[in-house]
Amino acid sequence: MRLKGLRVWYSADNVVSDGSDTNGYGEGCEPGAGYEIASGWIDPDFDGGRTVHPEPLDVRADVWTRQDGPMIDWLIARILDRIGSPQDDDSHGTYYATEARTWYREGIESMRAAHIDGASEAMLSAVAYGLARARRVDR
Repeated sequence: MRLKGLRVWYSADNVVSDGSDTNGYGEGCEPGAGYEIASGWIDPDFDGGRTVHPEPLDVRADVWTRQDGPMIDWLIARILDRIGSPQDDDSHGTYYATEARTWYREGIESMRAAHIDGASEAMLSAVAYGLARARRVDR
């Protein structure tokens, strides 16, 4: 189902320490060092994205409106804020985080991605250029 308008959805692979003796793939590991992997769609505004959901429509997407200012600037700011500086994109509007977000007390490490829906190829090129410039400034 494709929704009208420009939206940004977020997904994550959350690695959760569970203290067992198996890893997220069911293989044995050092006792107490086990973990589970939960993959799906997240809402960064709800519990910081710790909970994953099976479908993108189970979470709220970020939606651009005219009040948000220039669309390209809004997209770049959203991606940097939600997933950090992305390493690259898949040329189809998906941007992957370079570093995991970590909640030490809960034992959660989250690798995130942002998925842009409703953008033209030219817009995606402009976003990729803006993100590349932001990475150069961070160095």
